[in-house]
Amino acid sequence: KSTNHFYAGFEPIGAEIIYVSAPSSYPSNPAVTDYRKLTRPVWPRVKDPWKVSSKG
Repeated sequence: KSTNHFYAGFEPIGAEIIYVSAPSSYPSNPAVTDYRKLTRPVWPRVKDPWKVSSKG
């Protein structure tokens, strides 16, 4: 599920939209998710999973 699905509807009427992190059964931060079967580097756990060079 999207964590931003509400934004378009509430942004025009809200003075501020505040995102919070709360304990849950599934972390909403993929950088700290325990990917047990992951076999390759993925963003955001690594900065550049494809190791793209700026040289081209």
